[in-house]
Amino acid sequence: MSATSLLSVVDNKKETLIKLISLLKDEKSTLIIIEPTEKMTKKRVRELMVDLKSFWFYKGLLLWANARERKLVSKDLFNDLAGTNISYKYYLDDMVCVSYLQKI
Repeated sequence: MSATSLLSVVDNKKETLIKLISLLKDEKSTLIIIEPTEKMTKKRVRELMVDLKSFWFYKGLLLWANARERKLVSKDLFNDLAGTNISYKYYLDDMVCVSYLQKI
């Protein structure tokens, strides 16, 4: 199961996260959450657009940065999730965090 940029737009982030985790069937199931980090800003993405080829590559990221700037999900949200194993990976110059959550 995955959620991309969902937590940044819901009102009760913790409750939503707990509900998503409860939907996992067992320890073999994984919830993948993809959210922008504080490093994803319109300014930073524009700096990566150095030519026409990179413009087309980063155009979607720029739209995402524009929509989610100042709506970031704090890592603290993932603290104290009893019975959950969490790991993180960062992509695109640390502008995107992918969180992997599994029941223990």
